[in-house]
Amino acid sequence: MYLLQGSVSVEGSIAYTSQQAWIFYGTVQDNILMGNPLDTSRYNRVLSSCSLQADLDILPHGDQTLLGDQGLNLSAGQRQKVSLARAIYSNKDLYLLDDPLSAVDTHTGKHIFEKCIKKELHGKTVILVTNQVQYMEFCDEVLVMNDGTIMEAGSHLDLMRVEGVYAELVTKHLTEQSVPRIKEKKKVDGQMNEGTSPVFNMSDKNTDAPSSDCKPADQLTDEEDSRKNSVIRRTFTTFGQYCNAGGGFCVSLFLLLVFIVLITNTVLSYSWLSYWLQQGHGTANVTSSERGNVSLNTDLPFYQLMFGVSIVVLMMVCIIKCFCYIKVTLHASTTLHNSLLNKIIACPMSFFESTPTGQILKCFSRYQEEIDTVVPHHLNVLLTFFLIVVSICVINTIIFPIMLLPIFILVTVFTLLMRFKTLCDINANHFMLFNSAMRWLCFLADSLSAAMTLPVALLVIFTSNDVCSPPMKALALSYIIQLRTNSQYLIQSLMEVETRFISMERLLEYITGCESEGSGKLQVDRVLEDWPQLGAITFLDYRMRYREDSPDVLNGLQLHIRAGEKLGIVGRAGSGKSSLAAALFRLVEPTAGSILIDGVDIKTISLSDLRTKLCIIPQDPVLFTGTVRYNLDPLNRCSDEEIWAALEKTYMKDIICSLDRRLNTELTEGGRGTFSVGQKQLMCLSRVLLQDCKIVILDEVTASVDAEMDAQIQITIREAFKSCTVLTIAHRLHTVLQADRVLVLDHGQVVEFDHPDVLKQKPDSLFSFLLTAATL
Repeated sequence: MYLLQGSVSVEGSIAYTSQQAWIFYGTVQDNILMGNPLDTSRYNRVLSSCSLQADLDILPHGDQTLLGDQGLNLSAGQRQKVSLARAIYSNKDLYLLDDPLSAVDTHTGKHIFEKCIKKELHGKTVILVTNQVQYMEFCDEVLVMNDGTIMEAGSHLDLMRVEGVYAELVTKHLTEQSVPRIKEKKKVDGQMNEGTSPVFNMSDKNTDAPSSDCKPADQLTDEEDSRKNSVIRRTFTTFGQYCNAGGGFCVSLFLLLVFIVLITNTVLSYSWLSYWLQQGHGTANVTSSERGNVSLNTDLPFYQLMFGVSIVVLMMVCIIKCFCYIKVTLHASTTLHNSLLNKIIACPMSFFESTPTGQILKCFSRYQEEIDTVVPHHLNVLLTFFLIVVSICVINTIIFPIMLLPIFILVTVFTLLMRFKTLCDINANHFMLFNSAMRWLCFLADSLSAAMTLPVALLVIFTSNDVCSPPMKALALSYIIQLRTNSQYLIQSLMEVETRFISMERLLEYITGCESEGSGKLQVDRVLEDWPQLGAITFLDYRMRYREDSPDVLNGLQLHIRAGEKLGIVGRAGSGKSSLAAALFRLVEPTAGSILIDGVDIKTISLSDLRTKLCIIPQDPVLFTGTVRYNLDPLNRCSDEEIWAALEKTYMKDIICSLDRRLNTELTEGGRGTFSVGQKQLMCLSRVLLQDCKIVILDEVTASVDAEMDAQIQITIREAFKSCTVLTIAHRLHTVLQADRVLVLDHGQVVEFDHPDVLKQKPDSLFSFLLTAATL
């Protein structure tokens, strides 16, 4: 943001907690310490004040549990608590807390406010941004803001005496909170004094947070499978898959034949030149001084023509080779890219929870760029110089058969050198050591080439011209001299190709190793276009876990949700609320049981058919890069009138009208800089209104809006989704008091399932405890 007028001065260090928690890829402890040294006593005190100790107790490796990118394997409340703990541990002078309590349940919010904000930050300057006015009476000063201006300022008591905007907000809040009867409250207080109630039981077993891919800090990455196999075997396996991506082995064999024809044509050109020189003056009558003069040969035009034809054929084969090689390698890189993209898109949510976004982006950027440009270049050099070295050995063996023995020795020594190179790869990982090993390898290659050149030179000198003609000796000597340079290029290109194939190994690791969503289902039925017509949902002994060796997060759900019913889903953090929504969308496949929607088992239909028929407004709103209209109607199915009507229902019309281009305003990723978090949630609500779904899931839609806007949105939800089945996941219980029934979950099981008024009348009801805690 830019300062347009006035001045801002800050004295002391600042700690900031954003409304949307920021988590990086690392352990829980790394996210809290943020590079600061570990102070055990202060660290444990921060965990306790931020209500994190119970969460760490049930995580697979405690505070050494590896968090996925942006903390996707934590619930929203846990991410917010980790972000707050980071700020508290930093021990700064000034704390800016942007609505840190909106993502946690009521009791956890009270614990954080009492133990963390009031006690742990005692003596610090704290600026708390919140729409939960129940905490304002404990603040030294209250600022009431509207449209970027301060409407009122003062203490809680002073503002209540003024009876202005702040007093109106507090009065509405108190009115909306349904305070249980005094008699019931006394019973609850008695039970609380006798022992800890389920509400205040802080053993928050977070079954809602999938820990399927969490690993201890000393095992952040598994040992690569490529290291378990030999270097040569791995390279040949990768090369085979690269050939398959290029069009198959038939295409690769044809391309290899083109390379062989090219090198063979080059060898034949040199051989023809040697044969031409060997013929000398031919059958012409010449003097002794003119003997061997090729210009006097009567067949000179024939030799010139054949040599010229060989050069023309060589150029044509070279052009064909270049065209075919570029075509095949481009096809291979395109195939690998498309296969990777399709595989990544089809991966389940657990893959993205455990895989950092940077690794995925690296596959599509650096690794893909190497496969597009670097691998084809070095592979071309490798094939060319390999065939040249082979041709050198063949030519010298034909001219001097005794050279088979040095060649055999050379191959044996080269094999030992490759073994040495493999050992260097394992032990000498540093770049400098790798280069040193490469230079040593090239020096040995030079020595071997010199050793090969010596016997050829001796044979040229001491072999009689009757046994081998001088032109053939010259041909052998010229080729063996080239062996030194070509062998160096061969070894370097071999090392480069092997190194660059690591990029393709990374791509193949995802292409072949990732399992797609729904890949284990054999039968997929088509559903009717208007399915579901009613929106009835039935859970039949439904069980779900995030990985095979983890406990069930939904444990034998057996319930029926009537068509058009408005259902509230409540429970402590980790009780299975968000897991129930994940089950409906089949983000995780069940271990047992089934879910029926209008009598259709969702396991028997495709994921696309299922997910296009359901709508969800997540707790963390999602906006795309594009126009406002694209964010509301990505498939361009609705008219402008319908879009404006949806915006009016969600009270976003005036905000969109204030933008320069209205519906055509371009939004950055996530709507940053344009909308607040609450406005983003209202945008997601507008998007759902335009989709006209029979089943709608609302995950704390109004968690980031003020009480007045919350009341208006609840009216809109009741009117717009009157004929829909609505599942409302709530932390603030007053949002589900008007529901037809309330589902109370605990540890993935149905604890209570009845009308909210009935549950409130039961003093031993968990819902009654939760409601009492919210109104104390």
